[in-house]
Amino acid sequence: MRITGGQYRGRNLRTPKSGVRPTQDMVRQAVFNILMSRIPDARVLDLYAGSGAIGLEALSRGAAEATWVERDRKTLAILRANAELIDSHTSRIVADDAIRFLRRATDRPPYDIIYADPPYTDARAGEQDPLTDLLELIRTGQVLANDGIFVYESAGGRRASKEEPPEGWQTITDREYGRTRIRAFALADND
Repeated sequence: MRITGGQYRGRNLRTPKSGVRPTQDMVRQAVFNILMSRIPDARVLDLYAGSGAIGLEALSRGAAEATWVERDRKTLAILRANAELIDSHTSRIVADDAIRFLRRATDRPPYDIIYADPPYTDARAGEQDPLTDLLELIRTGQVLANDGIFVYESAGGRRASKEEPPEGWQTITDREYGRTRIRAFALADND
């Protein structure tokens, strides 16, 4: 896997051997096409960060800072090694669960872009998708800037969740790339 655009384009990234499903280059490029105008000088939060590819890609393309949240110790070691590739002093790695991090994130300035790529669930098997919990914590904790965007990666196709965003959110885009579904949400205007 490699960084696909920007200043660090082409740099190879390490990936964990198991327990993580790295976002494919094609999907990352599609995501960054959606985010293109929002990247410069953005504060980016990468939840369920894995190898850190999303945050690294954002920094490569001009984001001001990135925060990675990952709980797996082995994966954290790989994430740290990947973050050293760009030697960014405006970034931080948080060893924590995404939900727990969001519950505590209310004392920080809001993020412009939040990306979440939790382990895929299978709606057919009755597995619980964390989307609603994430959206609710982000909205009530004011973790996302008013003009920010939340991007959610999940299983597509027959495994896709039919869950709709809770009140207070609007869907910006909902697309599938093979077996991957990318949805982007913004806070709804409360006028």
